[in-house]
Amino acid sequence: MYDEEKELRIKKLLEESRSNGVNEITPLIVFKGMRFILSHEYDDYEDFARGLIELGCNFNLEEVREYMQNNDCIEDDIQSGLYHGDIVAGASIICNVRDSEYCKDFAFDKIIYRDDDRSPVVVFMKKMRMKYDLQ
Repeated sequence: MYDEEKELRIKKLLEESRSNGVNEITPLIVFKGMRFILSHEYDDYEDFARGLIELGCNFNLEEVREYMQNNDCIEDDIQSGLYHGDIVAGASIICNVRDSEYCKDFAFDKIIYRDDDRSPVVVFMKKMRMKYDLQ
């Protein structure tokens, strides 16, 4: 059973962070958020979500949709977006895994795995590095 209290604490922490300003969705912040996700899979959900917020990933799914509209992004499913190095796919994953313990577990079970060089997130990270010259 997922702990609703943890999700409420994260929601409150996110609101506090957003009251100081919402960070822009940029290739660098999405890349850093995805790298954080990859290296903190086994963290307790609350610590995991807090880490993403402290890293600056305080945008929400509505802002991801606005980013898509303002940047003429083509709507794609998350997995295809990851294979294309689509910033929207990465930003969407960040929001979902940060805001819900269930989504975190689901994403790690179905999307975020590193078993081989063709896994969606490994390909995403490589594409982001090449596209935006990120380290």
